[in-house]
Amino acid sequence: MSNVGDRVGVVVGTNPDNPNVVEFAGYGTYVGDEVPVGAVGILAEMAAEAGIKNPKIELDNGEVAWGCETWWGPQEKVVENLAAWETAGKEIVLVKMSDVRAKWIAEKSAGA
Repeated sequence: MSNVGDRVGVVVGTNPDNPNVVEFAGYGTYVGDEVPVGAVGILAEMAAEAGIKNPKIELDNGEVAWGCETWWGPQEKVVENLAAWETAGKEIVLVKMSDVRAKWIAEKSAGA
């Protein structure tokens, strides 16, 4: 469990088109729990609709990531996990949350 102000890392997940790619949103600061705004995904939509607070992470690139749409944890642990995945042959790709959300919305609109 992270405390407000802790440095954290955010992993979006594996790329559905290529499971050997791990999508990584970057590092940032855990700023507390809030009702997610703009978050995508089934859990995110349910949390927002129900008014359930979720971890909010302000990424170093200025974007916000929500716990309900990512995997996140202490920066040191995420650094270790990324290194282990690379050693196992995974490609780590830096992604923007705005692009992840746009893709989700487009796929949902298309009925995917």
